[in-house]
Amino acid sequence: RTPLEQAMFESLPNTAMRSPVPFFLPSVAVQQIFSLLKQSPNAALRFNPLCELFDGCLSVADLRSIVGELEVKGYLKSSRMSEWRAGERLNRLIDIQAVEQTPLSLYSNIQNSSEQMKIRDQLSQRVVANVDRQWFQRDMLTLEGRPLNVTWYDGEALWVSPYRGKNLINPLRYLSRRQVLSYELAQQLSVQIGLLSGTAPLIQSNDGWLFFHWLGDIYGHALFELLGYTLAVEETTQSGLCFLLHDEPRALSTYTSEQITRHILDHYRHYETMLSLGAYHHLLPIELRRRTVVEQFNVPRFVDGVKRLRLEHAPEVLTDTLQSYLH
Repeated sequence: RTPLEQAMFESLPNTAMRSPVPFFLPSVAVQQIFSLLKQSPNAALRFNPLCELFDGCLSVADLRSIVGELEVKGYLKSSRMSEWRAGERLNRLIDIQAVEQTPLSLYSNIQNSSEQMKIRDQLSQRVVANVDRQWFQRDMLTLEGRPLNVTWYDGEALWVSPYRGKNLINPLRYLSRRQVLSYELAQQLSVQIGLLSGTAPLIQSNDGWLFFHWLGDIYGHALFELLGYTLAVEETTQSGLCFLLHDEPRALSTYTSEQITRHILDHYRHYETMLSLGAYHHLLPIELRRRTVVEQFNVPRFVDGVKRLRLEHAPEVLTDTLQSYLH
């Protein structure tokens, strides 16, 4: 759709080779506890086998805190020493697994943010598709190349009938926004246009200076918040790549791992929405949630990425390309 998306697409093959091995997600333990209970012949969960299962991934103390939190929330109930059974809330979750739009799956820790609805044929009353709810805003849609009239919406499904009007040329409808721009992909974008690794180009504009940092959406957000303490800085349409500084910067502040860790811990709820932490992350104890956010953020990589930035005026031959990424 845009010059930036074209550049991102072209950079993907090289980026895949540079992506780091992800940290273990503690939310996996919650999903596995629920799944194990559903599969257990005696409908019980013992603590020692659970420790063996997550040996090397989670400490005994972390597992105890997870089980304790699930008990407090009503998902588990203690039956005897170091043994738990399904609580009322887990039983309800098990009962609705057959429902198509289950909020949590016992078989997966993958987050699902899409909200879909059924499309039913008005004549046969069959479900012919499941689509994103944004289709509800249209009077006509195309399914497998066939135009269909949207007849009515009954609260659960769109009812459709064959379209009998004139042939229509439907404009292309985009179903998604741009995905989170990763650090690896943002770094590859700078290399792809011919910049040396760590180069942070500056372009003077009518409102100040465009500062291309190439840190990606998550690290870019963190740097924006940190710069805001000492500089007049504004976000741009692509703040994962570039900020607007009111004055020309001479140098960037350096940050310690301790400073960044404290910042992430203080604002962990916001970073939770930006990181892929698993569908069951919200059921973890607060302290483990905060620690997981810091681990997934990868503080040493952020500190190193900011430290390596070298401020330079952008070469004139690259000015148009860089500015096109902001449109």
